[in-house]
Amino acid sequence: MRRLCKAERQYRGDTLTTRPALLEVSMEPNRFRHYIGIDWATEAHRICLLDHNGQLCAKVSIPHSGAGLDQLLEWLASHGVEPAFAAVAIETPRGALVETLVERHYAVFAINPKQLAHFRDR
Repeated sequence: MRRLCKAERQYRGDTLTTRPALLEVSMEPNRFRHYIGIDWATEAHRICLLDHNGQLCAKVSIPHSGAGLDQLLEWLASHGVEPAFAAVAIETPRGALVETLVERHYAVFAINPKQLAHFRDR
C-alpha cells in the first residue's frame, strides 16, 4: 500500500482543493449551431456571431447596462440563436452578463485574455 506524506493527507477531500462536479458540456462538432464571441468592456460590449461553420453572421455593440443585456438577448433571438445550441466565449468568468447568459442556458466559456493574445501570434 502506498503511504501518503503528511502534506498530501491534509488536503485529501478538502472541498477547496478539489474541483466540484461541473455541468458536462459536449464539444462534439455538431453540438453548437452558433458561436458567440464577446469582447467585454466597462462601457460597451462588442459581440460577434458565427454560424456552425465559423462564418460571420453579424456584429453588434451593446451598452454595459441592464437595457444592453435585454438588447443582446433580443438581438440573439432575432438571428435565430437557440441558447441550448450556442457557445459563448467571453474574457471574464463572472458578472451580470455572464450570469444572464448562464441563467438562459447558454454554454459560456471564460477565456483568459492573455491566452487570446498568444493565439493571435499563431
